[in-house]
Amino acid sequence: MFFSYVPEISYSDYLFLEKDLKDFGVFRNDLQKYLDAVERRLKRSIQGVHALNFKAFDGMDSGGGQSFAIALLDEKGDGAIISTIHSRDRVNVFSKPISNFSPTVTLSDEEMLALTKATESCKL
Repeated sequence: MFFSYVPEISYSDYLFLEKDLKDFGVFRNDLQKYLDAVERRLKRSIQGVHALNFKAFDGMDSGGGQSFAIALLDEKGDGAIISTIHSRDRVNVFSKPISNFSPTVTLSDEEMLALTKATESCKL
């Protein structure tokens, strides 16, 4: 045998619950719009990063291992590699675009390693 209990509610309680339900529906729609916007922004944010230092001039007393390459990628593999070559009397700075996890220009070995590691961290 199945028993069910349905409490009696007044008309004013019913109206109150109906308003709460409508407010909840509005809140849910607003929340969904917000989450969709956050998802769009996250896809464009930097998600794969790798930096490495290296000595640009092996065997020479120059640069002191201060040269570096850093790869910065979004979810789709778009981004850039920023690298520097430090010597005793100057610093050269390079920026190279990355599209779909692939370089659009020739990369040094260090830049390629930074790109490979950033790609791996992006796909975790």
